[in-house]
Amino acid sequence: MKRVFLDTNILIDYIDNRVGADDAEQMLQYQCAKAAGCDYIVTNDRRHYDFSDIPHFTSADFVDQLDDLIK
Repeated sequence: MKRVFLDTNILIDYIDNRVGADDAEQMLQYQCAKAAGCDYIVTNDRRHYDFSDIPHFTSADFVDQLDDLIK
């Protein structure tokens, strides 16, 4: 089973129609994903995870590639 970290900003962005998020918040989310041993990060703002050694996808890309990723 793969572990996926869903960036909470996806939900907040959708509900509040907001764009972007604070860099410190992103770093905290990355550290949580790393500590949890996540295999992927799903976020709508991939540039916030350019430094990440965990593969990161937009929500649309993740859903499109889901079959290949979970094998």
